[in-house]
Amino acid sequence: MFKKKKTILAIMLTLVLLCSVTVGAWWKFGENNDEKKEEKQAITKASNGKYNESPMLAKKVAKGELPPVDERLPEEPFVVGPGTLIDEKWLDWQPGQYGGTLKVAGVPAANELMLAFGITTLRGTGQSTENPAPAIFSDYTASDDYKTFKFTIRKGLKWSDGVPVTTEDVRFTLENIYLDKRVNEVLPPILKTQGTGTPVKLEIVDDYTFIAKFDKPYGWFISQLASWIEDYTKILQPSHYLKKFHADYTPVEEIQPFVEEEGLNNWAELLALKTINHWEMTSPIAIGVPVLTPWVPVKIDANTLEYERNPYYWKVDAEGNQLPYIDRISNAVVNEQETLTMRAISGNVDLLTQHATLTNMPLYRENEARGNYKTLMTGSINNPQVITLNQDYDYQNKDSVWQQLMRDPQKRFAKALALAMDSEDINENLYFGMYDMPTVTTAEYNPTKAKALLDEIGMDKFDEEGYRLGPDGKRFEFVFSVSDETPDIIPMAELLKEYYQAVGIRTTIEQMGLKIWFQRKDNNQIMASIHWNDGPIWSSGISSDYMPNYKGPWAPASQFYYDQDGRTGRKPPKYLQEFFDIHTARKQYPAQSKEGKKLYQDLMNWFSENYVMIYPLENVKKPNIISNRLGNIPKEGYPYGLDIAYSLEQIFIKQK
Repeated sequence: MFKKKKTILAIMLTLVLLCSVTVGAWWKFGENNDEKKEEKQAITKASNGKYNESPMLAKKVAKGELPPVDERLPEEPFVVGPGTLIDEKWLDWQPGQYGGTLKVAGVPAANELMLAFGITTLRGTGQSTENPAPAIFSDYTASDDYKTFKFTIRKGLKWSDGVPVTTEDVRFTLENIYLDKRVNEVLPPILKTQGTGTPVKLEIVDDYTFIAKFDKPYGWFISQLASWIEDYTKILQPSHYLKKFHADYTPVEEIQPFVEEEGLNNWAELLALKTINHWEMTSPIAIGVPVLTPWVPVKIDANTLEYERNPYYWKVDAEGNQLPYIDRISNAVVNEQETLTMRAISGNVDLLTQHATLTNMPLYRENEARGNYKTLMTGSINNPQVITLNQDYDYQNKDSVWQQLMRDPQKRFAKALALAMDSEDINENLYFGMYDMPTVTTAEYNPTKAKALLDEIGMDKFDEEGYRLGPDGKRFEFVFSVSDETPDIIPMAELLKEYYQAVGIRTTIEQMGLKIWFQRKDNNQIMASIHWNDGPIWSSGISSDYMPNYKGPWAPASQFYYDQDGRTGRKPPKYLQEFFDIHTARKQYPAQSKEGKKLYQDLMNWFSENYVMIYPLENVKKPNIISNRLGNIPKEGYPYGLDIAYSLEQIFIKQK
């Protein structure tokens, strides 16, 4: 039916941009003219010590502005080499060269910087959390029952201002931020037993060693410590800096000028503001806050985000060269996708991963020589858009037709929706045929079988317009509530509407702004929706956004009940309780342990049987714009394009 509908919009955009690109075609990759010659050099010995450093920092050492590199690094730095950050199968790693400015672009809320700053206390390879290496910690152990964990901070590890990192930073973070009732900072789930239970109990052994205790098995804790989504800031904050804004350590009258400068009400609000995580490294408030990231912010305004290398960054490469290789990052703030695409194809960005779109792939390919880049196709941490059916919608109505359909043990309504959907057609129309057929729910396209299932559940009568009545004999309307958060949501909704109306289901698309969509999601006011999720990294425990109200809502009231220990929301019916039982059991073990892998399979089996999410497709393929001057880039087909930015500290700019 839709085979000939190819992406006309994409073709039109291609023509428009090809005409426009001549304006900026003269932009070329290369160093800015004002960059000093010595900052273009290959790695050279920067001191007489054990380690090497960027000429940019060596100059500061020579002027007495910084200690020598050997004094800035921990006693045992974290070593990056072949297979450390990205598996050797996918990256021919090589020692890099120092210098240069990396040019990126995009909105601050979602760009490559968010990933580059996702520094973790433990580090797995790629998106794995299996037996992660100590990173910020030099050593860690877990008791056999996964209730007690012992960690040792790397001796000599320093914040970006040169102050040593100690267990006081851990203690202060827990006791003076999260557990201080005056400070409006919620205790992160990572520091609660199994993510929802009682707070961690902390025991400080010495300046570098501490013990974390939980009252139930919580092997998942290890996986979360290796998750860039959580990052190191959940565990430790720079206490020496934040104490300046805490009334227990600094007189309130000394804090008050800073409170007034930020337009806040009291010191507690100021402390919460200064307690940043990697998602906030693109905010002006991050300037001056000591961090453990490869780069630190030096300028953030409405047009540009500027970062310089952290002189105390605690990683080196296999040859003893302090990381990162790149001296500076400049992020141009661009809000329009069309403008961003023009910058990419004209060679005015070095790296575009988060905002590169499959729709523009032909345009990217056509302009590779002109822009001096390559279009690298990779996989993604995200699933394609999935259909979510809200199991809790209208649950308070005892005569609810929707609840009757959702409670059907055979899930015939949901299966009919899957059978009525032509996945190959969606793939061709929206994704150039590059995605894969679904495996979690059926890939079979069989409208005849879909109609038979609808007849079985009592939707075998029709109104005067030819649409099926509900099992109660009354008008039935299937409503998609969607936003245009990503460009493919509305087109997919329109295709689905045609498929479903073709089997007699009256279908309506209810489009709204993202803010309204989230409000309705949280208030259990959405029957069905379309949204992506992080399915490819569920198995590693890095993401758990399969939960019923994290992305597309498929049982928000039941999740409220689960999160609030039954104080609010809906007590889950048996089949939903089975899901929560599996999810809770997963928290007992590291996600990729033997037990964890089995429980993950149980989870996916549950999704396959219960059709709370219907998969039109699987396995996203994503273009990434990579300047030809960048080194240590993974190979074509790498499973997670996100890892290019996540491993940015090992990428270098090839010097002439």
